[in-house]
Amino acid sequence: MSSGVEDTTKASRRPKGTGTVRQRGKGKWQLQVFVGTDTETGRPCQVSRFVTARNKTEAQRKLRQWPEELADSEPMGAGNAAVRSLIEEWLRHSAARGRAPRTLHDARRSAETVIYPEFGDKRIVDLTPRDLDEWYRKHATGEGRSRALKATSIRRHHAVLSASLSPAVRWGWLDCNPAERAHPPVSSAPSSGCPPTTRCAACWPPPPSAMSAGGCS
Repeated sequence: MSSGVEDTTKASRRPKGTGTVRQRGKGKWQLQVFVGTDTETGRPCQVSRFVTARNKTEAQRKLRQWPEELADSEPMGAGNAAVRSLIEEWLRHSAARGRAPRTLHDARRSAETVIYPEFGDKRIVDLTPRDLDEWYRKHATGEGRSRALKATSIRRHHAVLSASLSPAVRWGWLDCNPAERAHPPVSSAPSSGCPPTTRCAACWPPPPSAMSAGGCS
């Protein structure tokens, strides 16, 4: 009898509610659960979250409990979408639109290692520019962290957040994009290698000013 925890079965063939566990550090595990198939692309849809667990057995137990929590939760939409769920949705749409695998890999790495631990379970309607400014400050100074991040790194994480929040504005889930009203640290030099007064199609993620304003003033 299947326990609902699978490590190798292809996602497209998994029953809804099954998933995987991956260790991401000491006592830290990533859970992924298959929640259905995208009706437009036919691609499998998964949601991801991080949990603390002493070992794989405990992580798998939490994985088995999670689908029940998802079944009891409201559908993702205005007012109740979490940052993690929105970014996962944005990544799926980006893949369907043909974004380069390397681009998506870098965005997911930013989300899983930096954004989710801080904001993953926070509702997007509760995310404020103040939250982001304080987050940028702590990363810039190293407060409460093992080391400080360079301004270019912080701006990359900011760009992932801003790009993923923009669709929520278009979909009517947010009135405006809080990341576009936040102020990440200024880089001393452009991280993309492009001249500071020009933009090129290869630069990604785009600067906040290049993204949809979504009605924000």
